[in-house]
Amino acid sequence: GVTAFVLAFSQMDANPSLFLHDALVMNDHKRDTCFRGKTLWITGASSGMGAELALQLSQHGVNLILSARSSDKLQVVANECQRRAKEMSN
Repeated sequence: GVTAFVLAFSQMDANPSLFLHDALVMNDHKRDTCFRGKTLWITGASSGMGAELALQLSQHGVNLILSARSSDKLQVVANECQRRAKEMSN
């Protein structure tokens, strides 16, 4: 019972309160629309997690400000974000 619950939480690779909020409060509709129309600034957006976050958010009506040290890589990500956003609006 409780011991298994505590053990499971202690081994999570996340903040338990955020995990519970996501599991119990957020539904698919809220998750897909909670940032729609908002503006988010993503640093390190030219590669890795920053790039993936930008690409995912671009498909959900989020206005993005992207920054990174590598302007060439950043331009590739920005172009793909614009393409995905346009595709979702059609």
